[in-house]
Amino acid sequence: MNITLSADEKIIERARKAARGMGKGLNQAVRDYLEQLAAGEEGLDAELEALRSLAGRGNSGGQRINRDELYADRLNHRLSFWDALIVQTARVARCRVLYNEDMQAGARIGNVLIVIPFK
Repeated sequence: MNITLSADEKIIERARKAARGMGKGLNQAVRDYLEQLAAGEEGLDAELEALRSLAGRGNSGGQRINRDELYADRLNHRLSFWDALIVQTARVARCRVLYNEDMQAGARIGNVLIVIPFK
């Protein structure tokens, strides 16, 4: 089925650019959004169940998130609390690469290298 969408040209161009950043065309991005919208609560429930099924599968070797390191990372690397928490979680999980579009590409925080996946 075809639909007609009316929107400001600037918004359409920014949306096209964002879609390209995800490796999609604007049509595919809109289709994906419509599928998520149509899935509603059922789609969210399925995603939450998939996430729950992964719980307990990791092995931190007994390491826990270190509050002092978290705050040091936050200050030294000018991270938000949430980004610092993500980095600490990556450390505990022994990740060497963290894919994140909000942090500085190429930055190394401890043993974790930040990579932007859309570049």
